[in-house]
Amino acid sequence: MDKVNQFIEEIDYNIDFKKIVNLRKPEEYLETITLFANMEKVGYIIFGVNQEKNEIIGIKKVKKSYQEIAQNIKKYIRPALEYIIKIAYLDEKNIILVKVIPKKGRIYYYAKELK
Repeated sequence: MDKVNQFIEEIDYNIDFKKIVNLRKPEEYLETITLFANMEKVGYIIFGVNQEKNEIIGIKKVKKSYQEIAQNIKKYIRPALEYIIKIAYLDEKNIILVKVIPKKGRIYYYAKELK
Protein backbone atom coordinates (compact mmCIF):
# COMPACT_ATOMS: atom_id res chain seq x y z
CA MET A 1 0.00 0.00 0.00
CA ASP A 2 2.30 2.72 -1.32
CA LYS A 3 -0.04 5.65 -0.58
CA VAL A 4 0.13 4.94 3.15
CA ASN A 5 3.93 5.11 3.16
CA GLN A 6 3.79 8.91 3.22
CA PHE A 7 2.68 8.68 6.88
CA ILE A 8 5.45 6.29 7.95
CA GLU A 9 8.66 7.81 9.26
CA GLU A 10 10.79 4.71 9.86
CA ILE A 11 12.69 2.58 7.37
CA ASP A 12 12.22 -0.66 9.30
CA TYR A 13 8.79 -1.23 10.88
CA ASN A 14 5.89 -3.64 11.37
CA ILE A 15 2.53 -2.90 9.76
CA ASP A 16 -0.99 -4.28 9.83
CA PHE A 17 -4.05 -3.11 7.92
CA LYS A 18 -7.60 -3.28 9.24
CA LYS A 19 -10.69 -2.65 7.13
CA ILE A 20 -12.73 -1.35 10.07
CA VAL A 21 -12.53 -0.40 13.72
CA ASN A 22 -14.64 -3.12 15.28
CA LEU A 23 -16.20 -1.29 18.23
CA ARG A 24 -17.84 -4.48 19.52
CA LYS A 25 -14.65 -6.55 19.41
CA PRO A 26 -11.73 -4.26 20.30
CA GLU A 27 -9.55 -7.31 20.90
CA GLU A 28 -9.23 -7.53 17.10
CA TYR A 29 -6.90 -4.54 17.17
CA LEU A 30 -5.77 -4.47 20.82
CA GLU A 31 -4.04 -7.83 20.43
CA THR A 32 -2.14 -6.50 17.42
CA ILE A 33 -1.19 -3.32 19.27
CA THR A 34 0.10 -5.42 22.20
CA LEU A 35 2.04 -7.65 19.81
CA PHE A 36 3.70 -4.60 18.20
CA ALA A 37 4.49 -3.12 21.63
CA ASN A 38 6.45 -6.26 22.49
CA MET A 39 8.55 -6.19 19.33
CA GLU A 40 11.76 -4.30 18.71
CA LYS A 41 10.55 -2.25 15.76
CA VAL A 42 7.87 0.43 15.68
CA GLY A 43 4.51 -0.90 14.53
CA TYR A 44 1.74 0.75 12.55
CA ILE A 45 -1.90 -0.24 12.37
CA ILE A 46 -3.79 1.45 9.57
CA PHE A 47 -7.59 1.36 9.80
CA GLY A 48 -9.75 1.88 6.71
CA VAL A 49 -7.68 -0.14 4.24
CA ASN A 50 -8.59 -3.32 2.40
CA GLN A 51 -5.18 -4.86 1.91
CA GLU A 52 -6.42 -7.73 -0.27
CA LYS A 53 -7.81 -5.29 -2.83
CA ASN A 54 -5.07 -2.67 -2.25
CA GLU A 55 -7.82 -0.14 -1.65
CA ILE A 56 -8.49 2.75 0.74
CA ILE A 57 -12.05 2.19 1.98
CA GLY A 58 -12.05 4.74 4.81
CA ILE A 59 -13.65 4.90 8.24
CA LYS A 60 -17.20 6.28 8.41
CA LYS A 61 -17.45 7.31 12.09
CA VAL A 62 -13.85 8.43 12.25
CA LYS A 63 -14.05 10.66 15.34
CA LYS A 64 -15.92 8.05 17.40
CA SER A 65 -13.55 5.32 16.22
CA TYR A 66 -10.49 7.44 17.04
CA GLN A 67 -11.76 8.10 20.57
CA GLU A 68 -12.68 4.45 21.10
CA ILE A 69 -9.23 3.21 20.05
CA ALA A 70 -7.47 5.70 22.35
CA GLN A 71 -9.74 4.84 25.31
CA ASN A 72 -9.31 1.10 24.81
CA ILE A 73 -5.51 1.33 24.61
CA LYS A 74 -5.44 3.23 27.90
CA LYS A 75 -7.96 0.93 29.54
CA TYR A 76 -6.75 -2.51 28.45
CA ILE A 77 -3.03 -2.42 27.71
CA ARG A 78 -0.58 -2.59 30.62
CA PRO A 79 1.80 -0.99 31.45
CA ALA A 80 0.94 2.36 29.87
CA LEU A 81 1.91 2.29 26.23
CA GLU A 82 3.59 4.97 24.16
CA TYR A 83 1.69 5.46 20.93
CA ILE A 84 0.57 8.11 18.46
CA ILE A 85 -2.89 8.03 16.91
CA LYS A 86 -4.02 10.32 14.14
CA ILE A 87 -6.64 10.74 11.48
CA ALA A 88 -5.43 11.15 7.93
CA TYR A 89 -7.23 11.96 4.70
CA LEU A 90 -6.29 9.79 1.75
CA ASP A 91 -8.12 9.28 -1.56
CA GLU A 92 -10.95 11.48 -0.26
CA LYS A 93 -11.49 9.14 2.71
CA ASN A 94 -10.58 9.24 6.39
CA ILE A 95 -8.23 6.62 7.76
CA ILE A 96 -6.81 6.16 11.25
CA LEU A 97 -3.14 5.48 11.91
CA VAL A 98 -1.87 4.10 15.19
CA LYS A 99 1.90 4.15 15.69
CA VAL A 100 3.02 1.82 18.48
CA ILE A 101 6.39 2.69 20.03
CA PRO A 102 7.97 -0.23 21.89
CA LYS A 103 10.17 0.31 24.95
CA LYS A 104 13.18 -1.94 25.48
CA GLY A 105 12.92 -4.08 28.57
CA ARG A 106 9.17 -3.66 28.97
CA ILE A 107 6.63 -6.40 28.49
CA TYR A 108 3.11 -5.30 27.59
CA TYR A 109 -0.05 -7.31 27.92
CA TYR A 110 -3.64 -6.97 26.88
CA ALA A 111 -5.69 -7.00 30.10
CA LYS A 112 -8.80 -8.74 28.78
CA GLU A 113 -10.02 -9.41 32.30
CA LEU A 114 -10.74 -5.71 32.82
CA LYS A 115 -13.77 -6.03 30.54
